[in-house]
Amino acid sequence: MKSQGFEGSLADVIRRGFEGRATLDFASTAKLLNMNLKSLRRHVKSGSIGFRATGLGRLRVRREFALEDVLAFYESAFRKVEPGSGRTEQIVRTRRLEGSDFLEGRAKRKAARRSGKA
Repeated sequence: MKSQGFEGSLADVIRRGFEGRATLDFASTAKLLNMNLKSLRRHVKSGSIGFRATGLGRLRVRREFALEDVLAFYESAFRKVEPGSGRTEQIVRTRRLEGSDFLEGRAKRKAARRSGKA
């Protein structure tokens, strides 16, 4: 079976996670990326993933992530540069992003909220 690479299924899962929304909050982004909250905080602190500061908080900044932030993060994480060669190669990832559970759960919660309002 031929690998689709980043532009294949992984990017599609990320795009579906943002369906109908401009940004995702911290917890939703961590779930979409199949990542622990602490790991996402470390990536934010290191600057490897961009975010949007929302609200007026000065002590505790509320961070939200746009689609382009998450795609850029995974694009950079998916490739590596060989020292001295300037060539970029794909990293073989052993862990797959399984966003369907998150997306299915989100769709069920959304449907339940809509049926409760009707």
